[in-house]
Amino acid sequence: AMSDSPPPHSPAPKSSIQSSGYSARFYLILAAMVVAFLVVVLQRNSIRARYWAYQLKQTDDFAEQAYYIACLASIGDAATESVESLVWDSRNEVRMLAIPASQGLTPRIRHELVLYALILDDDEELQASAATAIALSHWKPGEQFLIAISQSPSESTACAAAGGLSRIDSAAAVDALCSIIQTHKSPKVRAQAVESLAGHLQPSLVNRDAMTGKLDPISVMVQALGDSGEFTGKLAAEREIETVSSAVTARKGLRVATSAPSASAARTVASVAAGVLTDLTGETIEPIPADFAAPSRLVERCKSLIAQRRPRLPTTLPGP
Repeated sequence: AMSDSPPPHSPAPKSSIQSSGYSARFYLILAAMVVAFLVVVLQRNSIRARYWAYQLKQTDDFAEQAYYIACLASIGDAATESVESLVWDSRNEVRMLAIPASQGLTPRIRHELVLYALILDDDEELQASAATAIALSHWKPGEQFLIAISQSPSESTACAAAGGLSRIDSAAAVDALCSIIQTHKSPKVRAQAVESLAGHLQPSLVNRDAMTGKLDPISVMVQALGDSGEFTGKLAAEREIETVSSAVTARKGLRVATSAPSASAARTVASVAAGVLTDLTGETIEPIPADFAAPSRLVERCKSLIAQRRPRLPTTLPGP
């Protein structure tokens, strides 16, 4: 009699449960592959940024450094972790590269993760560069941060902040520099504030309202003529001049004359203020004793001389 059972050597038919299990695994593997692909696509900039940062750390070639910095700056906040890895590198020259490499980050991320960290660094050149970057970012919280740390008890940090404030064209920056000159405990920081304040007082057509704010900068500068506090080392503008001179010397093989003081020579805050007022007024101004009898007359004299040297705007437009 015919039997409905399969032949003894024929394979047993697969159950629907087994088939559905194979199908589920297939779709699970396919979904995982799709997710992995999407992750790679979405994270491609972060992956590339890690590669660029790694290469940037390995090369000393300026052209290659410029290329990798441009690459990092081109992808915005996707480069955050990679740029931050530059900040925490042990080498000063690599940490310095984090400043230009961070230009593509949004202001808050750039300042909080990069620039604020570097201005608190142990290297003075790094601190100064970070302060300059903060000032040139024209980001209001950055200006407020520089003003706050300009009163830091750390001499190098306060000096860097005071140097940065020279590049911020605001009454708040001028008042902060005046406050440093009057109250900071470090003579070098006070001297740096004097040098930075000079930049706000230079007579020019675009800076006619420089002497405004809660504090009178000329009066503060005259007060600094009696500051006998001594310091050594170069101030920010002096270092910049020296850097440019060195670069010209290296490129052209020339010997560039400079009147910058020796880094080891002791100077007083008063001597820096005297040099500033001499440049501003066009007359030789000397340091004064702390008990100088007529500071208010000297203030008025300096203001008068500065006003005479300030370019006058035409009262009428030139005719055809």
